Amino acid sequence: MCDDFDASSPLLAVLNTNWTQPGHRDAALREGWILSPADGSTHGVLQVQRVDDPPLIDRTWGLPFTVPALASDSEAWALVRDGTAPHHLAAHALLAQFNPAELGCIGLGAPAVTCPARAPEQP
Repeated sequence: MCDDFDASSPLLAVLNTNWTQPGHRDAALREGWILSPADGSTHGVLQVQRVDDPPLIDRTWGLPFTVPALASDSEAWALVRDGTAPHHLAAHALLAQFNPAELGCIGLGAPAVTCPARAPEQP
Protein backbone atom coordinates (compact mmCIF):
# COMPACT_ATOMS: atom_id res chain seq x y z
CA MET A 1 0.00 0.00 0.00
CA CYS A 2 2.99 2.23 -0.48
CA ASP A 3 2.13 5.06 -2.83
CA ASP A 4 5.78 5.70 -3.69
CA PHE A 5 6.39 2.22 -5.14
CA ASP A 6 8.09 2.23 -8.56
CA ALA A 7 5.20 1.84 -11.02
CA SER A 8 7.52 0.23 -13.59
CA SER A 9 8.41 -2.61 -11.23
CA PRO A 10 7.68 -6.11 -12.54
CA LEU A 11 6.33 -6.87 -9.06
CA LEU A 12 3.25 -4.75 -9.74
CA ALA A 13 2.37 -6.75 -12.86
CA VAL A 14 2.80 -10.01 -10.94
CA LEU A 15 0.64 -8.72 -8.08
CA ASN A 16 -2.06 -7.58 -10.47
CA THR A 17 -2.16 -10.98 -12.19
CA ASN A 18 -1.66 -13.23 -9.17
CA TRP A 19 -3.05 -11.23 -6.26
CA THR A 20 -5.51 -8.49 -7.19
CA GLN A 21 -7.30 -10.04 -10.17
CA PRO A 22 -8.09 -13.44 -8.63
CA GLY A 23 -9.66 -11.67 -5.64
CA HIS A 24 -6.97 -12.59 -3.12
CA ARG A 25 -6.43 -8.95 -2.14
CA ASP A 26 -10.09 -8.55 -1.14
CA ALA A 27 -10.04 -11.85 0.76
CA ALA A 28 -7.00 -10.62 2.72
CA LEU A 29 -8.66 -7.26 3.36
CA ARG A 30 -11.69 -9.09 4.80
CA GLU A 31 -9.24 -10.41 7.43
CA GLY A 32 -7.53 -7.04 7.98
CA TRP A 33 -4.20 -7.57 6.20
CA ILE A 34 -2.61 -6.92 2.83
CA LEU A 35 0.46 -7.79 0.80
CA SER A 36 2.16 -4.45 0.51
CA PRO A 37 4.81 -3.45 -2.02
CA ALA A 38 7.56 -1.76 -0.04
CA ASP A 39 10.06 -0.39 -2.55
CA GLY A 40 13.31 0.56 -0.88
CA SER A 41 12.52 -1.10 2.44
CA THR A 42 15.37 -2.89 4.16
CA HIS A 43 12.81 -5.61 5.01
CA GLY A 44 12.09 -6.54 1.39
CA VAL A 45 9.97 -5.38 -1.54
CA LEU A 46 6.83 -7.30 -0.54
CA GLN A 47 5.52 -7.51 3.01
CA VAL A 48 2.55 -8.84 4.92
CA GLN A 49 1.12 -5.94 6.89
CA ARG A 50 -1.99 -5.18 8.86
CA VAL A 51 -4.22 -2.53 7.33
CA ASP A 52 -3.10 0.53 9.30
CA ASP A 53 -6.27 2.58 8.80
CA PRO A 54 -9.28 0.35 8.05
CA PRO A 55 -11.81 3.23 8.11
CA LEU A 56 -9.76 5.07 5.46
CA ILE A 57 -9.72 1.99 3.24
CA ASP A 58 -13.46 1.55 3.79
CA ARG A 59 -14.12 5.17 2.75
CA THR A 60 -11.76 5.45 -0.19
CA TRP A 61 -11.77 2.02 -1.82
CA GLY A 62 -15.53 1.52 -1.89
CA LEU A 63 -15.38 -2.09 -0.76
CA PRO A 64 -18.64 -3.98 -0.16
CA PHE A 65 -17.41 -5.03 3.30
CA THR A 66 -15.78 -3.48 6.38
CA VAL A 67 -12.05 -4.08 6.86
CA PRO A 68 -11.38 -5.31 10.41
CA ALA A 69 -8.66 -3.74 12.54
CA LEU A 70 -5.78 -5.98 13.60
CA ALA A 71 -3.63 -5.12 16.61
CA SER A 72 -0.29 -5.57 14.82
CA ASP A 73 1.57 -6.86 11.81
CA SER A 74 2.34 -9.94 13.92
CA GLU A 75 -1.37 -10.71 13.99
CA ALA A 76 -1.43 -10.41 10.20
CA TRP A 77 1.59 -12.72 10.00
CA ALA A 78 -0.26 -15.33 12.08
CA LEU A 79 -3.28 -15.20 9.76
CA VAL A 80 -1.04 -15.75 6.73
CA ARG A 81 1.07 -18.41 8.44
CA ASP A 82 -1.86 -20.44 9.72
CA GLY A 83 -4.27 -19.86 6.84
CA THR A 84 -5.08 -22.52 4.25
CA ALA A 85 -7.44 -20.60 1.96
CA PRO A 86 -6.36 -19.77 -1.62
CA HIS A 87 -5.36 -16.21 -0.70
CA HIS A 88 -3.09 -17.47 2.09
CA LEU A 89 -1.42 -19.92 -0.28
CA ALA A 90 -1.03 -17.20 -2.93
CA ALA A 91 0.63 -14.97 -0.30
CA HIS A 92 3.02 -17.81 0.60
CA ALA A 93 3.98 -18.26 -3.07
CA LEU A 94 4.45 -14.53 -3.71
CA LEU A 95 6.54 -14.09 -0.58
CA ALA A 96 8.67 -17.12 -1.53
CA GLN A 97 9.38 -15.43 -4.85
CA PHE A 98 9.82 -11.80 -3.78
CA ASN A 99 10.70 -11.83 -0.06
CA PRO A 100 11.76 -15.21 1.32
CA ALA A 101 13.07 -13.50 4.48
CA GLU A 102 9.54 -12.26 5.28
CA LEU A 103 8.27 -15.79 4.74
CA GLY A 104 10.82 -16.95 7.32
CA CYS A 105 9.82 -14.17 9.73
CA ILE A 106 6.20 -15.23 9.70
CA GLY A 107 7.22 -18.81 10.43
CA LEU A 108 7.24 -20.46 7.01
CA GLY A 109 10.37 -21.41 5.13
CA ALA A 110 13.89 -20.82 6.29
CA PRO A 111 14.18 -18.53 9.31
CA ALA A 112 15.38 -15.04 8.46
CA VAL A 113 18.62 -13.78 9.96
CA THR A 114 16.80 -10.79 11.43
CA CYS A 115 13.12 -10.00 11.49
CA PRO A 116 11.73 -6.51 11.92
CA ALA A 117 10.21 -5.77 15.28
CA ARG A 118 6.47 -5.71 14.79
CA ALA A 119 5.11 -4.53 18.11
CA PRO A 120 1.40 -3.91 18.57
CA GLU A 121 0.49 -0.34 17.82
CA GLN A 122 -1.70 1.77 20.02
CA PRO A 123 -5.17 2.61 18.67
